[in-house]
Amino acid sequence: MRTREEQIEVETDIISKVVKKHINRETCKSFVHRLVMEAERRAEQRVRAEIARDSERLDWLENVAVNAKDVNIHCLMNTCGDTAFGICGSGNYESSLREAIDAAREMG
Repeated sequence: MRTREEQIEVETDIISKVVKKHINRETCKSFVHRLVMEAERRAEQRVRAEIARDSERLDWLENVAVNAKDVNIHCLMNTCGDTAFGICGSGNYESSLREAIDAAREMG
């Protein structure tokens, strides 16, 4: 993966070759920089939206579907390194499903 600066330079070179008679390289570079920054901003917004959806899912799971005091989260790994996570009843003393998940993640 290229750095932002490398990406800007590559795209600036491509555009500059096409429009060299109409705009100078610095104007082109400024334009490409704005495009890259906007793309990064939109990607960050998508990530934030997905995190919010994950949080809503976990809220639903914790508040509606699961009584966290009665669950235990476990992880199984086979000899190939494949992992599987599960939730089972065990009288876990975590105060919330989030804490149970965090505890399971810290163990792995």
